[in-house]
Amino acid sequence: MVTSAGLREGAAGGPSRAALRGILALCLGVTAWSQAGAGLIQKTVDPNPMVVDCDGQKVGELEIVNYYGWQSDANADYTPRNPYADVGYTDPEDPDRGGALMQAVFKVDPDACPMNYQWIQVVTGGTGTIGTPPYLDPFNRDDNLPFYWTTNEANTAGVGKANGVAGTQFIDIPSQSSANKGNSITFEAALVSYSGMQVHWLAGFTWGYSIDNNGATVLGAFAWTNGISNVMTNLIESWASTPTKPYLPAPGQGPDGWKVVDDCLCIPEPSSLAMACIGLGVAGLGAIRRARAAA
Repeated sequence: MVTSAGLREGAAGGPSRAALRGILALCLGVTAWSQAGAGLIQKTVDPNPMVVDCDGQKVGELEIVNYYGWQSDANADYTPRNPYADVGYTDPEDPDRGGALMQAVFKVDPDACPMNYQWIQVVTGGTGTIGTPPYLDPFNRDDNLPFYWTTNEANTAGVGKANGVAGTQFIDIPSQSSANKGNSITFEAALVSYSGMQVHWLAGFTWGYSIDNNGATVLGAFAWTNGISNVMTNLIESWASTPTKPYLPAPGQGPDGWKVVDDCLCIPEPSSLAMACIGLGVAGLGAIRRARAAA
């Protein structure tokens, strides 16, 4: 996808995301749920949606809305259909390409505790990838955070925001020239909650695609994951924002300090925060008074 910082690149240096920053205004008000009835899934996804729990409480349901392989011919006509149109993005009209569309939406349960949602994706393997796997996606980043979406993208309806909740939609349209026969790419994607520099895994899946010897796209198998992988954990906790590539600490530099935690990262309601502050204030006054009485 074309962004304000240029093209996000995929398996073979081609566009990996459709026009995000340049089309944010066009996407406002578009959500994955409005397109769910038109979804196309070419591989087995079971169950779909996946119920997401945290500490034994239902947080919501994660649905794979679209997962299919596609190709564009010399006239930039798409088979089986245009993935950019499926998600409301501007079509870059690139001819002779092959790729995949992955679109997932998390519908938050109305009784779930408030959380900050985001996505993290790892390029776990492949041939002809931009960097040497594994690495956090996108490889060429435009912010200092380890997340898939920038803060602006996560808060934009039709991009990372669905049903009015930031960070609950995932969309990726990696592609490359159909001449790159034998190239492949595999991903691990995860829906997470975060607070400060702590990250908690909620749900995830693996997916990908390849270009066969005839230049045709072959969609990879889909699988739900049972937890965050060691690979993803290590990349998150090793994240260093200063280097440009591959976002690991430079000599003499430590990681930024991100941590993967087991605890659910519920965000207190404003009223709860106010009561907590009042409680701390009362406790502090009591301590001061006791100290003065003992002086």
